[in-house]
Amino acid sequence: MDEVKTLLEALPYIRKYANQIFVIKYGGSAQVNPILQDKFAQDILLMYLVGIKPVIVHGGGKKINTMLDKLEIESKFVDGLRVTDEATMEVVEMVLSGNINKSITMMLNEHGAKALGISGKDAKLLKAKAKDKEKYGYVGDIYDIDDSVVRKLIEDKFIPVIAPIAASEEMGHPGFNINADLAASKIAASLNASK
Repeated sequence: MDEVKTLLEALPYIRKYANQIFVIKYGGSAQVNPILQDKFAQDILLMYLVGIKPVIVHGGGKKINTMLDKLEIESKFVDGLRVTDEATMEVVEMVLSGNINKSITMMLNEHGAKALGISGKDAKLLKAKAKDKEKYGYVGDIYDIDDSVVRKLIEDKFIPVIAPIAASEEMGHPGFNINADLAASKIAASLNASK
């Protein structure tokens, strides 16, 4: 009865937000707790099933720190941003685009959603330039978003799961490390997300 009551209370919101895009930033802290992971997946699945179109943008600072420590690569932060040299950028991309992105995608799919993981480098979804190369290295500021890929995934009933790595216009460039909060807000604005 409690579940029925909760659903009845939620009906006005379900009606209001059906077919609306929600961009959700999934932070590193919630990724390390199995109970929170499960609750997150259930919440996203519920949104998906009632017709909301979730888009996930994730971080992963804790796992990046762990991998850098294993590889004995020193982490340095300036103004709250990870200074990202070429070796660090390789690890950041490996952890975010490989490990974390695929884990989130798999978790959502196992719960019954239809999720697909991409990075901002895919189809040049996110284009960035150096924030301040001398100070931060390969930390970027997004200057352009081609959200057509995300819109196509939504249209095809997928939940896009996006790693905050951006492409550069420069050939052979390793890409840019983007703060996940900033990436989520830029993507939300580009998609005209309701939430």
